[in-house]
Amino acid sequence: MAKIKKVIKSLFKLVVPVVSLVVIVVVGLSIWLVYTVARPLPTQNILTPDKYARLSSRAAQITEESWSNKDGSQAHGWLLRGAESAPAVILYHRYGTNRSHLLNLGVKINESTNYTVLMPDLRSHGSTAEGFCTFGGCDAKDAATAVDFLLNLRTPTGISLIQKKVGIYGIELGSLYALAAAGEKPEVTALALDSVPENSEQLLEQVVDQRFPFMSTVTGKLAGLGTRFY
Repeated sequence: MAKIKKVIKSLFKLVVPVVSLVVIVVVGLSIWLVYTVARPLPTQNILTPDKYARLSSRAAQITEESWSNKDGSQAHGWLLRGAESAPAVILYHRYGTNRSHLLNLGVKINESTNYTVLMPDLRSHGSTAEGFCTFGGCDAKDAATAVDFLLNLRTPTGISLIQKKVGIYGIELGSLYALAAAGEKPEVTALALDSVPENSEQLLEQVVDQRFPFMSTVTGKLAGLGTRFY
């Protein structure tokens, strides 16, 4: 009996350090994965308003705007004003890109409808480099402040620029922003969503799979685990 206890004790001393090391490595790797993808790689604008202005006079009217989010961080976007008292549209890009990917669409909407169009950079993307992406969690609350920014716009005579009607177009991560705004702001009366993820966790797994394709099925699940600690 004493020998059995001694063997068990020896095995315990041998196994516990190994198991502890494996747990530490797995948890550390999962946190690192989330930390890495929560800060997207820097991107360059594929097109800018000043260059697009050579093709469209509307693009020449685009202005650079900024406003404060609820947590005090700054949001940035391109604004193309439309007709007085017309509705407005917000365009949200996908993860890993920036507002320039929707510039052409924004100008075309303004040309065809004369609606005011706002093209923001998502948090931690493009010109809005501060903070980190929570994949449609906390960062999606920024969409409500973008709606407030539009509602506060005034004409030179002090009249509200837009009606209390805002439509939002969102792709992938941008669609989660759109849904968050629609759930909070009654002024959001129309949504157009593309490539909508089931939830933030699914989007995180997709992003990790694309960023780290080697053993993607494993890295995606590890990143999901990392969100519990991050």
